[in-house]
Amino acid sequence: MQLVGNLYLPDGDQHFVKLGRDIEHYQEPQRLKAFEFVKQWDCAVDLGAHVGIFSRHFAQHFDQVVAFEPTLETRQCLERNVPDNVMIVPFACGDRDDTVLFRRHIKNSGGTEMAIDGRDAAAGFELYSVRMITLDSLNLAGVGLIKIDIQGAEPLALRGAADTLRRCKPVVLIEEKPFGGKGADGSVEHIKESRDILIGYGYREGEKVGADRIYLAD
Repeated sequence: MQLVGNLYLPDGDQHFVKLGRDIEHYQEPQRLKAFEFVKQWDCAVDLGAHVGIFSRHFAQHFDQVVAFEPTLETRQCLERNVPDNVMIVPFACGDRDDTVLFRRHIKNSGGTEMAIDGRDAAAGFELYSVRMITLDSLNLAGVGLIKIDIQGAEPLALRGAADTLRRCKPVVLIEEKPFGGKGADGSVEHIKESRDILIGYGYREGEKVGADRIYLAD
């Protein structure tokens, strides 16, 4: 692993390394805006925790942070980057208990994705298996914020978090960045599907900050 600013990154990462000393402020406006709507500060959930940029910030405000990170090389960095009130879950978050395939982006550790489209690993990626569980299986209480950035698998995680979302009504901060699919602008199907799921749970769209949208429970 390599130290960039005050955060450890996996060896081979060439994307986040470019941020240098500013890495801890990556997407900070999204976090600060989401904090404005949080009503309970017992627990935050970080789905797609990566090396802990969000988790470490959340840990300064919430009593506990639950951070999902299934990729070993990335999780080893996460373990070194976050304080003791962050509980690391070494699995993918989805809609069932299962084993799923992942594609790890060797040069961009944040571009690792669940291989839900059935494609094999392309050049620059490596394929491996991880366990997937639902967020609801953890039976978390007092969840005030859920951040979701899992490269197109957001609808799976939302389906597996139905009870947590309806019971705790946390603020949801979710990436809405098109990618993949056909055409230069990529696919937006997963964004629409996530929006429809959240609206079905009684949520409404809030502000979009950068590539992330804030959803609020009615």
